Amino acid sequence: MMLIMPEQPFVNRNYLKLVLLLIVICFNTLNVVDVYAQKHQSAPLFDFFEKNADSTIVLSHLQNIYEYPDYFIVSKKGDTINMYTYRYRNLIETPHVDVPKAFAKAIARVNYTAIDQAPSINTLLKVMVVDKQSLTTFWKDLMNEQIWHIKDDAIDGEGCPIVKGKNPVQLFDGGGPLFKLITKDGIKDLKFYSSIFYEVHCPGRSGRISAIKIQELFKTYFTRAGEQDFGKVKKLHYLFRNSY
Repeated sequence: MMLIMPEQPFVNRNYLKLVLLLIVICFNTLNVVDVYAQKHQSAPLFDFFEKNADSTIVLSHLQNIYEYPDYFIVSKKGDTINMYTYRYRNLIETPHVDVPKAFAKAIARVNYTAIDQAPSINTLLKVMVVDKQSLTTFWKDLMNEQIWHIKDDAIDGEGCPIVKGKNPVQLFDGGGPLFKLITKDGIKDLKFYSSIFYEVHCPGRSGRISAIKIQELFKTYFTRAGEQDFGKVKKLHYLFRNSY
C-alpha cells in the first residue's frame, strides 16, 4: 500500500533559521544581562560599607552584555558624606599608544583578571573631591525622593502592562539603573529595566519616575565632581547613559 502524504506548503528554510537565531539571541541576551546584574550582587565592597557606614546608596547601570558595571556611591557616616567611584572602565579604556605586543598582552591579562573579580577595597575605589555644601545638598535631594521606600520592578512589574487588542511594548536589549541601598541592617536591591523607555510608552509608575530622577541626580553631582576633580577636559557625562 502506498501512503500518499498531503502536499506540504513551501517554507524557506533559511528564513526559519534566521527566525530561530533571532529567538536564541534574544533569549541569551536577556539571560546574560540578568547574570551580569546578579554577578556581583554580594561583594566585599558592599559588605565594607554595610559594616562601616550608616547609609550608602550605590548606582550601577547595565547597557548591554558587553559592559561591566561601574559603581557610583554616596555614603553617610554620622555627619560626614562622601562620594566614591569604582570604575572597571579605568582598566578597559587604555591610552591609544603603540606598545610591544608582549607588554600589551601582559597588561590586558592582568586588567581583565581584575575585572572578573568582585568589587572590593582596592585601587579602583576613588574618593571624589567635593565641597561639603554640594555633598549635603546631594544627600538631601536623594532623601527627598524617598529612595528607601520606592517600589522597583520586582514589586510593580517590569515594562508596560499588556493591553488586549494592542501589540505589547517590549524592549529586549535595554539597560537600566540598579541601586543598592546599604545600611547596618542589610542590603536592599532595586532594579529598573529600561526605565526611560517604558516611562515614555506607559508613563505614571511612581517608583520608576523616582528612579529616573535619582539617576539624574547622580549624573548631575558626579559629573560636577568629576570636573572639579579631573578638570573640564575629562568629564563623566559618557558614563551615564541617557539611552533606554
